[in-house]
Amino acid sequence: MTDLPSAPERDLPSGRHHLLREHLVHEIRRAAADRPAAATPRLARRWPRPAFAGLALASTLALVVLATTTVTVGGEDHATAGRGGAASYAFAPHAGADERDGAARVLEHAAAFAERERVRAKGPVRDDQYVYVDGMVAVADVGQEPIRIPEPHRRAVWAPVDGTGERTVAEGGEWSYGPRAGISDGPGSSVYRYLRSLPTEPDALYAWLREAARTRDGDTWDGEEEAQQMFEIVAHTISDAAMPPGLSAALFRAAARIPGTVVVEDVVDAAGRRGVAVARTGDGGDDREELIFDRVTGQYLGQRTVWLKDSGPIEAGMVSRSEAVFYTAIVDKLGQYPVGRPRVTPR
Repeated sequence: MTDLPSAPERDLPSGRHHLLREHLVHEIRRAAADRPAAATPRLARRWPRPAFAGLALASTLALVVLATTTVTVGGEDHATAGRGGAASYAFAPHAGADERDGAARVLEHAAAFAERERVRAKGPVRDDQYVYVDGMVAVADVGQEPIRIPEPHRRAVWAPVDGTGERTVAEGGEWSYGPRAGISDGPGSSVYRYLRSLPTEPDALYAWLREAARTRDGDTWDGEEEAQQMFEIVAHTISDAAMPPGLSAALFRAAARIPGTVVVEDVVDAAGRRGVAVARTGDGGDDREELIFDRVTGQYLGQRTVWLKDSGPIEAGMVSRSEAVFYTAIVDKLGQYPVGRPRVTPR
């Protein structure tokens, strides 16, 4: 990889996402109440979010600033998505009425698969190497009327193993740079060196999650809020990450003990793969975070965020962001692709 232009971009620490989301929801509802019926405002600025873990808030804003609640998938020839349509990466037509118990069983199945996985690396992982993540992402566009969910696009990410320096993303025909989401050590960080410090025994990891959630962002959380913080930490940890041996299985088994988790059937990730999700609805019931797994093997496929309430321009069932993970590995150099992996070449 040569002649990479410098385009620094700063991301929020992962622990601040839920606070910004709450603020956005409040502002969106206020704006919707004040907006004249004929107004159709546009948002010119696009909010790039290079790290998978940072997509939820950017895509949320992309959806809600538009005045229409019509959603179309992909290009002009694609059918309108909505409550009467089929489940897709862009819409969950039965959101809010598609939940059941059984999250512990799904997560145990996922843990059993994760126990058989190994870190793809040539020899011991070193601090001067990079985590490589290959996947696809679908994020709601801004400035589109009606609201459109573009076709998912391929993305490749390189993040320093030790968390120092910049992480780099190739997607959508361009390179982007900036500190990776969760670059600093702390709950929700997906820095490989930090992840190696976490316990791999489920009871110990659950205790760590609970303690981390109680004081996340310097606030004190308990009860329902504490449980939601725990689930968000799990989601942020496995997003855009190569997991050290034993940690994924322990994390899924610890997540099985988080109160309020449910199973969502017939979930579609950004790659169009159908699976089953373990999900939890945030405080206030506005949106639902989902971890998607292969129904047969238990393999982790990706994540998505689904809006559950109609509110101004938001329609319940909209998927504000979706990600699919294909392959993770440890590589020696920035921009290096593992053997056999397709390149994501900027134009």
